[in-house]
Amino acid sequence: MVNIRDILDGSLNLDSNNREFLLVVESKSLNESRIEKIPGSNKTGRYEPGNTNTRTQDHYHVFAGPGNQLYAINRDGSPHDGSRARLGGKEVAFFRGKGFIVPDNGMLEWITLSQGKAYTSFELLQE
Repeated sequence: MVNIRDILDGSLNLDSNNREFLLVVESKSLNESRIEKIPGSNKTGRYEPGNTNTRTQDHYHVFAGPGNQLYAINRDGSPHDGSRARLGGKEVAFFRGKGFIVPDNGMLEWITLSQGKAYTSFELLQE
């Protein structure tokens, strides 16, 4: 068994099996280093590039503390991973500055529709 502390302090001489393990650890560290503060808020975000194999877009995961994900947003402004949220003005500005298309109302919403059914949408206007 490999002790991560031995790898990090250099006291373990890595053979080919351990090098593969180290690459996984380094990838995780690189991913965590992408976390950045969203200016004007108490939230942080982590960018993840899209993946053609899993058919995902570039997206950001947004957190209110370590491990406390609030939502995730795709580059086209759609929710990622079924997220629902209302983004504040600072978040909207942050994402637009990164080239994301964010709905004007800041709402990330989704609904699952059944195939083979007809749906009608309408907007209620307030007088």
